[in-house]
Amino acid sequence: MDDVVSDTDLRAGEAVSDLYAHGISQSHITRIFSVGLLGTKDRRRLVPTEWSITAVDDILGKGLEAEVRGCPWISDYEVVSATGMANTVAILLFPQAFMFEGLEAWNLSANPTPVHDHEFSRGRTTYPDQIAGAYHATRLPVLEHLASRGRQAGAIVCMEVYDDWVPLGVWRYRELARKALAGPTARFANLDEAEAEIGRRLRLSLANWWRVSALRRYLRGQRRITSYA
Repeated sequence: MDDVVSDTDLRAGEAVSDLYAHGISQSHITRIFSVGLLGTKDRRRLVPTEWSITAVDDILGKGLEAEVRGCPWISDYEVVSATGMANTVAILLFPQAFMFEGLEAWNLSANPTPVHDHEFSRGRTTYPDQIAGAYHATRLPVLEHLASRGRQAGAIVCMEVYDDWVPLGVWRYRELARKALAGPTARFANLDEAEAEIGRRLRLSLANWWRVSALRRYLRGQRRITSYA
């Protein structure tokens, strides 16, 4: 860490990736990024904590994405979830090239339509302005999980916020996603069974989530070339 901080010719993105690869905790990387200790000499700046958390999530995610895109697809539909701190994160992984969607729902008693951002297999070039940092906070754990398995998949992540929630920041989503992906996995041969399982793990009706989900619409509507063989 001292070597990276003292290197004023090393770009911030490269420094973040180097520290992560050498086992420095993400919370520690975020702190030194926030106080302007990373990057080339003339571009070091103080960064608000919220921005630095998202920046580090994004930088690390981009590095892992390049690795994951060269891996074989998973063979089944997979569902995992975790609940804590008055939030639930439920994840559906499906056999496809890497693509990602994050959906977030608040005030469940009002039967809301979740807000969401997504990317298809070509990636995303704009900021996810609907769910903001929650997007990168859950995208990174999915990519970490896939890279550790040497596999590739698409992912839909549903995030619920309950009435007794307290403002802890988007890091809570990251840690809940990591907890979910480290726990038991329910595997299914088809999308119908996987959808039924993720519906059992969420309080908001599944119809509300799927009403706005671009990736679910893709899964239900896109036909593969093998369908014509």
